[in-house]
Amino acid sequence: MNVLSDFKDTIKRYTFILAQGMFFVNYKFIVLMYNKCIISVDSKPARKDSDPQMIPLEIERKFLIRQTAELFDKCSEKTDIVQTYLVKTDPSIQRRVRSMTAKGCAKYFYTEKRFLSASTREENEREISREEYEVLRSEADPDLVPIIKTRHILNYNSQRFEIDSYPFSDELASMELELSDEKQEIYFPPFAEIIREVTGDKRYSNASLAKNGCFPEE
Repeated sequence: MNVLSDFKDTIKRYTFILAQGMFFVNYKFIVLMYNKCIISVDSKPARKDSDPQMIPLEIERKFLIRQTAELFDKCSEKTDIVQTYLVKTDPSIQRRVRSMTAKGCAKYFYTEKRFLSASTREENEREISREEYEVLRSEADPDLVPIIKTRHILNYNSQRFEIDSYPFSDELASMELELSDEKQEIYFPPFAEIIREVTGDKRYSNASLAKNGCFPEE
């Protein structure tokens, strides 16, 4: 009887030890899985500023117009712009720097654009220092001469029209309007003589005007 009793006690003892071991193994497995979940969550890459979802969209329509004294008389602001296109580091992204001078005060900007449709593009722009502007200008695209223009701002019917005149034309100018969506209705000022819409026409892009030094022939 003593032998049988000792055997039963031994079985119970090892059963308890085995149960503890299994609990310990299961506990380690649970901790491991928990830590893996934490690592999985914490190691998710942060969204970068270059994520397309973070870049503002610019929706714009462009028109070829005739210059008139009445039109410019009604403009409220005037800014002289020198725009230099830079060598592309990405074929799908247009790079440029601008100096913008108004009332004797100059500001400088670096811009990247990715065109999505005729009227919509992603635009990432930031103000830069004069020193950074000069450094970036050393990356100018040799195939595109800097473009010089004067921008006039016309506020009409709660709309902000940007009218650009160029030294190579005393007759024509371009007029742009930024929209909240592509279907937004435009209310044109009656004193603006619009020749036609040139939205999406690459011949009238600033890059083409910089290359050709003139408006395309009608």
